[in-house]
Amino acid sequence: MIRLVGAGLVVVAAGWLGLVVANNYSRRPQQLRALRSALTMLETEIVYTATPLPEALARVARCTNPPVSNLFWGTHEALGEGRGYTAAESWEVGLGGIAGEASLLPQDLEVLRSFGHSLGSSGPEDQVRHLQLAREQLKQLELAAEVERAKNERLWRTMGFLVGLMLVLVLY
Repeated sequence: MIRLVGAGLVVVAAGWLGLVVANNYSRRPQQLRALRSALTMLETEIVYTATPLPEALARVARCTNPPVSNLFWGTHEALGEGRGYTAAESWEVGLGGIAGEASLLPQDLEVLRSFGHSLGSSGPEDQVRHLQLAREQLKQLELAAEVERAKNERLWRTMGFLVGLMLVLVLY
């Protein structure tokens, strides 16, 4: 009886690990899409309503879900704390806050990081160009992430349980 329970636990644990990996593959395209949408909102706030950057960041954060909202809240808070951070430095602080909780890869973060270098350092016209460039790069990454998700998500879900079954067969 104990061996049967142990075998069940091994299969469930391996299957759970496979589901966790598969979930990361499905969350990345969603988060990239949410980032693109948030950058569009930021563009609207900056260019069309002429909202000051700290307030624009807060408005975008209120309209998005974590971890994307955490990027904008973190940037808003760092910019408004009175520590003398520039907008680019505040953006880095915001990125540091989401690096561990988001399903983003280093190349995704690099696109956001390069956008942050131009944040708040130019006029509205230049900001629009930088926002459009970042959105286009995120769109390309999203398309690649979607292909990767389609290829690997089902594989990892199935493989987790199959590896668990294989371990049970090898151990017993």
